[in-house]
Amino acid sequence: MNKLFGRDERDHLVELLKRNHDVMVDKYEEQRQRNEMLEKTAIEKERLYHEIKLENDQIANQSYKMQRGIEELANEKRILETKLKNCEAILRQTQEEYRQMKVAHDKADATAKLLSEQLDSAKKTIEEISLKKQQELDLINKEISSLSIKERDAKQRAYMMEG
Repeated sequence: MNKLFGRDERDHLVELLKRNHDVMVDKYEEQRQRNEMLEKTAIEKERLYHEIKLENDQIANQSYKMQRGIEELANEKRILETKLKNCEAILRQTQEEYRQMKVAHDKADATAKLLSEQLDSAKKTIEEISLKKQQELDLINKEISSLSIKERDAKQRAYMMEG
């Protein structure tokens, strides 16, 4: 090889090889640093991926629990609405019964008042009749007394006339 190239050419080729080697070493070093940075970035991205995945799983779990809670609340709401409708129906029925009882009570009060007035009127009429009958009895008793006296007088006169 010495014979093919002269010393200057050989030195020049060695110099080129050294520069080429230095460039390759620099490129290798740059590539190594780039790979290290990419590896660190990949590790960081993987760490971030796991954090985000964990947060996403937690959010999904919370979302599921909230959805279940919403469904339970919706069921509870339907149950309470049904109970409310039943209570409202019972209330309407009770109010209607109360209204009917009040009407019946008012009628009974009116009837009782009417009967009380009729009773008072009947008592007054009975008292008036009783007073009249008493007056009639008194007159009849006076007449009976008067007739008894007249009969006695007539018997005494007849007895005196006979004897």
